[in-house]
Amino acid sequence: MISLCLGLCALMYVGRAIPKHMAFSKTNSLLYRFFFYQRLFTPADLKSGRYVIFSIDSHLVEHCSPCMVVKKIGCDEGEMLSSTSDGNYYCGNAYLGHAKSHSRKGQVLERYDYTGRVPEGKFFAVGSYPDSFDSRYIGFLEKKDVEAVAIPLF
Repeated sequence: MISLCLGLCALMYVGRAIPKHMAFSKTNSLLYRFFFYQRLFTPADLKSGRYVIFSIDSHLVEHCSPCMVVKKIGCDEGEMLSSTSDGNYYCGNAYLGHAKSHSRKGQVLERYDYTGRVPEGKFFAVGSYPDSFDSRYIGFLEKKDVEAVAIPLF
């Protein structure tokens, strides 16, 4: 009987704790839509290839004043980021994506133009989808503003 009570208590805890650590990406800007997130992380966890959750404020994204987004760190501090005159972005030799001149709604988009090492404490965030609103348009993000590390589930 005691083991049954302990088992039920454990299930109740898991049932309450897990949803508090789940994130759902409302847009298809990433390969994944569901994430488990960790609010406790170290600076070493914030590196290229990791998914992170942070807040942005943009008039170009509906209902985003501000909004929480999930993006991938495409280029980390100290790495070489380059943008070409035709709007392509690279971290070292790795292709990150292309910046469009207009949104799907026809709004003019200003792209972030930069070639050089990513400054200390910053990162360049990218999505997987061509219409992802990310660092190609808003520039570098501050590592100190990352609210959680996101682990893709599916």
